[in-house]
Amino acid sequence: MSKKITQVLAKGLALLIIIFNAWPILTAAQVFSPEGQTGFTTIGEEAYGASTPKDVRLVVADTVQIVLGLIGIILVVLMIIAGIQYMTAGGNQTTVENAIKRIKNALIGLIIVLFSYAVTVFIIQQLNLAINSSIT
Repeated sequence: MSKKITQVLAKGLALLIIIFNAWPILTAAQVFSPEGQTGFTTIGEEAYGASTPKDVRLVVADTVQIVLGLIGIILVVLMIIAGIQYMTAGGNQTTVENAIKRIKNALIGLIIVLFSYAVTVFIIQQLNLAINSSIT
């Protein structure tokens, strides 16, 4: 018991030494320079490439589109894993049934995500039209 406690304490001490030695390196990148502050307009132009930032509605729509894309990737990976499980079942009926059920569920989820993605693209296009027509 005391040997385990000694090992845990030694590992904790080593971790603290590493953290305290790396701390100055990590904080050195956070130097504040008032001369480098150029104002919100310049920062916005550098960030967005134009003098006007993107509309908040479009940012939210783009975020939803990215999230749906990531969910779609996850569902495809789940489908691949279930396919591998199906192929390596070795005749075990319960494993085959579980794999088929997972493939069906992933396919249904993928269809829902693709439909949601299409709706999101349509909404983004309509928002772009509405924003651009209200500006001109």
